[in-house]
Amino acid sequence: MPAKGDSLRGEPSDHAIGRSRGGLSTKIHLASDARARPLAIVLTAGQAGDAPVFGTVMAAIRVPAPGPGVHASGPTR
Repeated sequence: MPAKGDSLRGEPSDHAIGRSRGGLSTKIHLASDARARPLAIVLTAGQAGDAPVFGTVMAAIRVPAPGPGVHASGPTR
C-alpha cells in the first residue's frame, strides 16, 4: 500500500478515491433545493475538505429554464 498522501498505484489523480483515517473513501458534495432535489453533485477523494470544494459545487449548479433559453446558474432579480 502507498504511504499516506501518496496516490494509489495506477489511480489517476482526478478519480474520486482517496485515503481517510487509514481507509479508502469517497466524499459526495451535494447542493440541493428546499425540496431536497439535487442541483449539483461533486465527488472528491475522502480526505478532501468541504470548504475548498464549495466554489466548485456552487459553480456546477444549473437551474433549468422554464422554456427555451439559457439555463440559469443563480437567482435573477
